[in-house]
Amino acid sequence: MTAASKRARRRVEAPKSPPAADAAADDWREATLADLRAILRRTAPELIEEVKWRKPSHPEGVPVWSHEGIVCIGNVLKLAVRLTFPDGARLEDPRKLFNTRLDSRTVRAVDFFEGVRVDEVALTGVLRDALRINEEDARARTARGPSGATRRGPPRKAGGRSGGRRRPRGLRDRSSK
Repeated sequence: MTAASKRARRRVEAPKSPPAADAAADDWREATLADLRAILRRTAPELIEEVKWRKPSHPEGVPVWSHEGIVCIGNVLKLAVRLTFPDGARLEDPRKLFNTRLDSRTVRAVDFFEGVRVDEVALTGVLRDALRINEEDARARTARGPSGATRRGPPRKAGGRSGGRRRPRGLRDRSSK
C-alpha cells in the first residue's frame, strides 16, 4: 500500500446534504427565529442585532440583541428555538412565558417548539421589561462613574492604615519585646 493510498483512506468525506426530515426541521426553526426577530424589531426598534460566538461547530454564530447591554440571545436547538434573557430572574413574567432555566439565579429562557404559536403579547411585555432594566442599570453605571466607585470624596491611600508596604516578617523591628 502506497503512502498516497493511505492518505486517501484517512480522508474524511464532506457531509452530504441533509435528509428531507432534517431540512424540514431546519425550516420550522429558521421560520420561528425569523418570527421572533420580527417581533423584537417591532417591539423595540432600538435593539441592535449582532452575531457572536462563531466557532467551527457553530459557524453561523448566535444572534444577540442588545441595548445598553445584552437583552436576549437566540439559539437554534435540535428540538426548539430558545430565547435566553441574561437578567431574566429580574423580569416580570405575569403570563408565565419562561419555561426553561427556571432554577437559575439570574437567567431565564423561553423554548419555542414546532407547531406552537409565539405568545407575542407576553414576549412583548417581557422584552419591554428587559429594556427597562438594562436602561436603569446603564443609568446607575454612569452615575457611579468609570471606575464603578459609589463612594464620594477623596480616594483612599493604598496599603491600609500604615500607608505603605509591610516589611517581611523576618525584617520587622524586634526591639519591642
